[in-house]
Amino acid sequence: MKRLCLLVISALVAALVLVAGVAQAKGIPTKVVITGPGLVHPLVVTGAAAHPLGMFSLDDFNHPLAQVPTHLGPGYLLVRDDFDHLRYYPAARQHAGYIYYIGIVHNGWSAYDHHWYRAGAKGEHALQHILVSHGVVLPAAQP
Repeated sequence: MKRLCLLVISALVAALVLVAGVAQAKGIPTKVVITGPGLVHPLVVTGAAAHPLGMFSLDDFNHPLAQVPTHLGPGYLLVRDDFDHLRYYPAARQHAGYIYYIGIVHNGWSAYDHHWYRAGAKGEHALQHILVSHGVVLPAAQP
């Protein structure tokens, strides 16, 4: 009986470690590659600068949009840790930009795939700062 309990506890601990590792991989990226208008070469963002571009920071998955946005300008493709990819469309007005979540890169899917979301404030601010610091001219905010 003791051996069975020890085996069950060991399996639970291993499962928790595995789930924590997957959550870390999905949530906080260590490398984001950005391509799009105004960037001559792919922009590689690594380390702490990539962290705000993670799931639930850049993408507001809690509030999917009911309708496809219209009047979108050019978008930026982001690939996070070669795990997932999305397109970011900056807004031309004083509201959040849009995220089209393409999905998981290799052999996978999620409930978020191929849906539209608003960009999260913290992640969008970080992304816009990165783009502007590399010479990208974003749409002007209008009143």
